[in-house]
Amino acid sequence: MGTAQQTKRIVVIDDSGSPVTLSGTAKSHYSSALVYFIVINVLTLLYSAATLAFSASRMAAMGGLPLSLSISDLLATIFLVSGNGAAAAVSVVAENGNRHFGWDRICESVARYCARVSASIALSMSATASYFALILITLIYLHKRL
Repeated sequence: MGTAQQTKRIVVIDDSGSPVTLSGTAKSHYSSALVYFIVINVLTLLYSAATLAFSASRMAAMGGLPLSLSISDLLATIFLVSGNGAAAAVSVVAENGNRHFGWDRICESVARYCARVSASIALSMSATASYFALILITLIYLHKRL
C-alpha cells in the first residue's frame, strides 16, 4: 500500500484546437485514511515481531503475561479493524464515486493503483482474522488453565 501509485496522462483539445496533455497521479499518501491504514499495519507488524520474539523466550510463560499479551493482541485487532474500515471506505468511493458530492470514479482511470489498494486491504483483513483466531485460542488456553 505504501508504494501504490499510478499516473494517468490524457490529451485533450483546448478551445483553440491545440492539444493539451493533462496528468494526474493517484498515491496512497494523498488520503489520510490510507496513511492511517499504513501506519496501523506497520505498527501491528512491529508489535507482532516483538511479541513473537518475546513469546519464543521462556520469560513469556511466567506470571500473568499470557493475559497481558492477549489484551495487547485485542488492541492490535481493534486497530487493524479500524484501519481496514477506513481504507475500505476510501476504496469504495474510488471504485464507485459519489454522485451526491460530484466525485467521479477514479478506478476506471487508475486500475492498477486500485488493484494494489484492494489487495492490501484483503491481506490486512486476513491478518485481522489471524489475530482474532489467536485471541480465541489464547482465551481457550487461559480458561482451561484456570
